[in-house]
Amino acid sequence: LKRSSSSSTMDSDQMQSASTSSMALRQLIDNQLYSFIYGKWRLDYYNKSNRYHKNAPLWLLGQPYFTTRSDDEALFSEYLLDYYSRIWLTYRTKLSPLPDSNKTSDCGWGCTLRTCQMMLAQTLTQIWLGRDWRFSGDKERNVLINGVSHYEIVSLFGDSVGCELGLYRLMSIANGSSSHQRAVGSWFSPSNAFALISECSLLHSLRIYSVNDGMLIESEVDELSNQFRIPILVIVHLQLGCASTVNQCYHQHLIKFFSMQNSVGIIGGHKRRSLYFIGSYNNDSLIYLDPHIAHEAMPAEQIPQQCNQFHCNKFTKMSVDQIEPGCSLGFVVLSRLHYRSSIDFLVSVRFTRIIDVCADDRKSANQQPLFVAYSSRPELVNARSDVSSVSSSTAAQLGFELI
Repeated sequence: LKRSSSSSTMDSDQMQSASTSSMALRQLIDNQLYSFIYGKWRLDYYNKSNRYHKNAPLWLLGQPYFTTRSDDEALFSEYLLDYYSRIWLTYRTKLSPLPDSNKTSDCGWGCTLRTCQMMLAQTLTQIWLGRDWRFSGDKERNVLINGVSHYEIVSLFGDSVGCELGLYRLMSIANGSSSHQRAVGSWFSPSNAFALISECSLLHSLRIYSVNDGMLIESEVDELSNQFRIPILVIVHLQLGCASTVNQCYHQHLIKFFSMQNSVGIIGGHKRRSLYFIGSYNNDSLIYLDPHIAHEAMPAEQIPQQCNQFHCNKFTKMSVDQIEPGCSLGFVVLSRLHYRSSIDFLVSVRFTRIIDVCADDRKSANQQPLFVAYSSRPELVNARSDVSSVSSSTAAQLGFELI
């Protein structure tokens, strides 16, 4: 017996319709589940972590908010406004399906992408609007500064397909490049995420230089930034210990980093959750923004009216001894002088050691740096030929064998 072509077509249409309905139901269930798991009720948890006391050192992205004078309440209010002015990017639900997938949310897998977006948003804000800019919520006061508005920066990270630094754009880059080998729904490390961001065509006015091997090379920064004519975001990826949290010997390194004037924060983790750290408090805690709150996707045209959703008023912090050892430090550089003053600061707080390859006498005293700043990339040498008898005897005394 032969089935008619019209019957086959009808069966095919019914199957496609059933598949579409099933997919829509799955997306609805996922969005409801994510709204519950990552809903705004989670913000109540932060009420316990946003308590501050007077006369405690407080830094936010290079700005001090510490005084023992009678105006400490006014100064603390300035801190609250500074924190609130940082752009807060979180999980989204009810997105249009992401590229080459049926997923309509980044809940559960996109937190590092969001923290990297926040660091980039702070970098652009610092370059285009200035570090002293504050979000007032008043449209007239936030229209244009140096030809750019706050809303334009936020819109770059929006939920629409055309947003140049948004999730759709990053996933399109990931799916279209064999070098990334990452699909929608995969977890991204900070180095993976910034590799995607670096390929966004919009970033013609900013360069990103990542330190993945412990060596910051001035000549490479110089070349990438067109002889420091283009602002550059330097990101140093570090592993501060091998336990589940940052080794105690590095705690003050992280605390002091937030006193660096051109710091744009640290991307770090807590219980496998990526957070964006933007300040320090009382020499024992870090202040952060958390992307693990789900908001519904927002059309681009609604951003000017709903811009408060991109700012957080929970002022959260956690003890530095709770942070996982893998972290990424960011600072923005505007000129060669700015770069060298940044390196000098990092040397002073024992973050780095300077080694000038061309002039070997320019070496800092810090013998245990977290990374090394070179003038140009050193040539690889034969490690075996450089091992001295002193090194061999020292290793033997410690119970090791040099190989």
